[in-house]
Amino acid sequence: MGTVYLCRDEALGRLVAVKVLREELRGDPGNRERFLQEARAIARVSHPNVVQIHQVEPGESPYFVMEYVPGSSVGELLRTKKRFPVAEACRIIRQAAEGLEALHRAGIVHRDITPSNILIDREGKAKIVDFGLASERPAGEKSGIIAGTAHYMAPEQVTGRPVDGRADLYGLGATFYHMLTGERPFGTTSREKAAARKVAEPPPQSAREKNPAVPARVSEVVGKLLEPEPARRFQSAREFIQALDRAVKRGRKGRLAAILLAAAAVVAAALVLPRRSADLGALGKFMTRRGDLILDFSEIRSARLPLREFVKAARSDGQVTSVPELVPSGLKFEDVSYDLAFPPLRLEKARLCGMRFDQAGRGHLAIVFGHPDELYRSFSFSFRTPGEGLVYRAVVKGKVLTEKTLPLGGKLRRFLDRGFDLDVAVRDGASPSVSLSLSEAKKGSTIASANLPLPALEEGESWKDGVLRLKLAPLPRTGYTFYLQKVFLEGTIRPSCLSAWIQGSDQWRSLW
Repeated sequence: MGTVYLCRDEALGRLVAVKVLREELRGDPGNRERFLQEARAIARVSHPNVVQIHQVEPGESPYFVMEYVPGSSVGELLRTKKRFPVAEACRIIRQAAEGLEALHRAGIVHRDITPSNILIDREGKAKIVDFGLASERPAGEKSGIIAGTAHYMAPEQVTGRPVDGRADLYGLGATFYHMLTGERPFGTTSREKAAARKVAEPPPQSAREKNPAVPARVSEVVGKLLEPEPARRFQSAREFIQALDRAVKRGRKGRLAAILLAAAAVVAAALVLPRRSADLGALGKFMTRRGDLILDFSEIRSARLPLREFVKAARSDGQVTSVPELVPSGLKFEDVSYDLAFPPLRLEKARLCGMRFDQAGRGHLAIVFGHPDELYRSFSFSFRTPGEGLVYRAVVKGKVLTEKTLPLGGKLRRFLDRGFDLDVAVRDGASPSVSLSLSEAKKGSTIASANLPLPALEEGESWKDGVLRLKLAPLPRTGYTFYLQKVFLEGTIRPSCLSAWIQGSDQWRSLW
């Protein structure tokens, strides 16, 4: 209904947001009243998680002046980071629910809770905005108007049934689901199909099934928000907040217990590491006394050990990727896309030996190190073969902060089928950096080397903490065969994640 401008209040010396009714709507008294109703709705609520209104002007060109919230909407952040870490999503949604509680207490139903209508200011505080569809009708009164954003609308909104605050809780649940999984509850279908599916189909796949890092109890809370029938949802924002607090608290206790158990396992393993304790599973056979990991895949094959003891198929868009084949010469990747994760650790150096493409092959190879949620924090080296150069990227919270192309010319082309090695070393400190060296596998002659900067991280975070991933995919319309003989990881396996990793559980991702 309106256009929002960023303006300066000269009298008070502050930035404000000014919403002006669109010119073509000003001649209709009904439109003018709906526009001013939005201002009245906001003015009735004073809460830190609801945008504040400062002034209303109902004259010939109606406008109202609101608090300016510098920052980004959840929707904008989702476009860059795909999904939120669980703890961050819970914090933001809880704050939005506090704002909803204040609105509902004042008798206001927002009717359009979506990622775009939750703003995050520079201090990380969530604020509900955009009251263009807000209703001041008594709870349960039928409006006769079907309005909202289809992917986040409650089923009763879609069918024109009575709407109350529980419809806002559904929208909050759909937003929560999107933040945790990177997907809207009913996928990327059109607005019309999404609306129809809400009426005709059961609730969507659970958040935990889409993203195993979501704790079971948090996933249950999201599922209850998305119940098709209002009577089966939480009946108030306060009831939801209490349930979420319990789920998060229990999740913390569970993680703490898992961390303590994992730490105990590491201590026990360290005490008997020279004897290669069974506590370390098959990893113990390939760990040195100081804890470094040397994976010789031909030895793993000859010992008839299962490959999943040493590597995990990383998850991409909720789908489990393939694990390559063990052959006498090492790991064999062929014809399909792979995303392989090695044990989580604090990395000093990594060495990948005997990498080789069949000469006729043509694929995209990326070596990635960082947080299990790759878009949260990672650095990568990737190149398309043969001889198209190597691209270095450093990503933090979904944004590429550093990118550089290292031309290789024809140097690598000669070694694609003969074999090449890659060495990486990570340096923390005031000026973090990562060094790279590519060399011929047999003679050791250097193909390329570089020392590259890493962006500074927040206090308590380290570029050395992460998971090494190997990602391969065929380029369009072509296949490839790629081999990897050995991987050396010099550093310290993360004790909080080790136990879950050895047991084959996905919990190590959520313990990060």
